[in-house]
Amino acid sequence: MVQAAQTVTDAGLPQDVPVDTLLHFHREMVLIRRFEEKVNEMYTKAKIGGYCHLNIGEESLIVGTMAAINRDDYVLASYREHGHAIARGMDPKRVMAELFGRQDGVAHGRGGSMHLMDTSLGFLGVGIPPPTPTWGNMLSDALNSGLVPPWWLVFFPGAAITLTVLSFNLLGDGIRDL
Repeated sequence: MVQAAQTVTDAGLPQDVPVDTLLHFHREMVLIRRFEEKVNEMYTKAKIGGYCHLNIGEESLIVGTMAAINRDDYVLASYREHGHAIARGMDPKRVMAELFGRQDGVAHGRGGSMHLMDTSLGFLGVGIPPPTPTWGNMLSDALNSGLVPPWWLVFFPGAAITLTVLSFNLLGDGIRDL
């Protein structure tokens, strides 16, 4: 039988949380912290090129968020995504390989720090945050309808945003202002 840890019910938390779940969350948070510390070390030694935005200090938010969403949900990540990718299930060694620009990285060494991708996990690193929640909703609808393949959003995020904004402004509410 799995032991359970008592939590504070005043905060709206469940009565019992299995200890192995708590240990799993803790291991993921420590893994993300150590990963990011190593990335920082390699970046300051100029071993990792380009931009590099770290998740240090955000580990609990990342692990909690990834645990709360469904496995069939898409994750549209912006430029602080290493921890999210690992918590979603990407192999940390392949994520690190991507940061080093190696062929065995998650985007074959072409995505770098801001474009991590694994469509089997529903993880799309677009590199820049969506400008509005509406944009995210429209992308979700486009992905679910099959109109936009997931890889397109990774390699052409600027075009995706431009087309979305143009279509929203020209065909959406903005049409009344013409």
